[in-house]
Amino acid sequence: MLELFLLLMERAGLMVLLAYVLLYIPRFKEALVNRQAKKDYLLLLLVFAAFAVFANLSGIEILSSGDIVPVHTWSIQAGSAIANFRVVIIGIAGLIGGFALSLPIAALSAGIRWLQGGDTAYIYVISSLCIGLASAYLARFFPSSLKTMNSNRAALSLMSLELIQLGLIALLSPSSQEANSLLQVIALPMLVTDGMGVWLFLSIIQQSLRDLEWAKISQTKDIFRMTQKILPYFSQQMSQESAEVISLKLYENFKLQAIAVYSSMSQLYAYPKSLDLGPEAIKHFWQSYQDQEQIEKLLKKGNFLALPIFVKKDLKTLFILEFKALSDVSSLLEEILIGLSQIFSMQYELKLAEENTRLLKDAKIKSLQAQVNPHFFFNAMNTISSLVRLDPNRARQLLIELSHYFRANLNGARSEKISLTQELEHVQAYLSIIQARFPDRYQVTKEIDPACLDLLIPPFVLQMLVENAIQHAFENKANKADQALLIRVHLQDQALSLSVSDNGTGIAEAKLAAIFNNESVPSKGNGTALNNIRQRLKTLYNDQAQFKIDSSPAGTRVHCLIPIERKND
Repeated sequence: MLELFLLLMERAGLMVLLAYVLLYIPRFKEALVNRQAKKDYLLLLLVFAAFAVFANLSGIEILSSGDIVPVHTWSIQAGSAIANFRVVIIGIAGLIGGFALSLPIAALSAGIRWLQGGDTAYIYVISSLCIGLASAYLARFFPSSLKTMNSNRAALSLMSLELIQLGLIALLSPSSQEANSLLQVIALPMLVTDGMGVWLFLSIIQQSLRDLEWAKISQTKDIFRMTQKILPYFSQQMSQESAEVISLKLYENFKLQAIAVYSSMSQLYAYPKSLDLGPEAIKHFWQSYQDQEQIEKLLKKGNFLALPIFVKKDLKTLFILEFKALSDVSSLLEEILIGLSQIFSMQYELKLAEENTRLLKDAKIKSLQAQVNPHFFFNAMNTISSLVRLDPNRARQLLIELSHYFRANLNGARSEKISLTQELEHVQAYLSIIQARFPDRYQVTKEIDPACLDLLIPPFVLQMLVENAIQHAFENKANKADQALLIRVHLQDQALSLSVSDNGTGIAEAKLAAIFNNESVPSKGNGTALNNIRQRLKTLYNDQAQFKIDSSPAGTRVHCLIPIERKND
């Protein structure tokens, strides 16, 4: 028994050593962690199949006389049995891959054992298949993550699989006397070595995965530190100085052979040498990225990898990284580079958003603050609260409109232009809330040319005009039941006409003069919002836009005329 135990431990040690060597192969580690993709499953199937073949062919033959043959041959003598680690391999396959992995490995092991012969081969064929089913069933009681799997509990569970095999030997052997003699020899060594083998196998896998996780954490920390240092250089127009700083950091962190920066296909900087890439290759990278809306995979050519930086889906800058070999670029590193591309692109967009925020200083919302008028918000919530018991469906609808209003605020702050349809949805969300607070107070008429719905306009223009009229046009109006608004959008002289008219009491001459002379206007009143719209149109369109206010004691009409612009122009 002691001799068998030592021989089995020798085999177990060899298999654990092979597993340890395999875990130094990054692709195998990835397959163990992911286990979802077809290619991961096929790799695990191949590895466990190799282990199953090794376990069967390196078994220890136990003759009918009780003698042990340390070096096993392919064929087995009549009356002989084999002690091996077939159960361990099938069991671990079940824990790692469930039925999809355990059953093919069990079938392979059963086939090999059948081919090895012997008058009791059928017992081991049956036991292999039963163990394949049982191990996959046991996997349901363990966490899917190998890192959190309890190796002690797993070892005890898989020792029970060996009991299945021992029980089948006792039940199905043609001679109960021979079965008892065999069990006396193999039972204890097999149970102990199986348990130790599983424990060692899983412990090595878990330690390797922990090491991989710590390596990822360490690499991520380094990337974060590098990103913090170079992000400020993406908040300005890419210059040779900023290209140099960014390139050096990327070169050092990713151990590159060389790096070059291109803007509009012209090289800004290269370190430590110019890349061995012709103009056609640069043009290929540039044009390929220009046609992509979202980066899912980085373009590669030879040992070169292209890292794009976008601003609103337009390619702004291209970093081309030269590696010693593209095999050095693991899937993890590629994911990190894609993440950096997105972060750098976002930094550029944030700079533009900051500029838009400056232009939208009085637009109720700012890029990073998402600021709404607190009075409007609390009044809206009070209105919804009062409707919850009286009219729950109406309250629900108003909550939806309020969420649309906030979402439109956020989207508008991040965009320089939005479609007229989006702007009208914003206006409608605002009006729905106002009209719920003051039923029948405002008569709103819309005259919208359907041909204009897809045209682009600056965000908040109509919404601010409507809100400005609601808040200020009727302050001094005696007849509160006669408060009318007209929202009109149509094509005029090859341009887009936007106007909001009211039948309020008009705007004072002094305030009108302040709006058009860029003078300060009172913080309370309609001058600030109108002045803001006028300045935004001038900044965006220069002299191509017109802003006009016609006001009298009988009402006011604010009219904007802007160039026609479509999404794909």
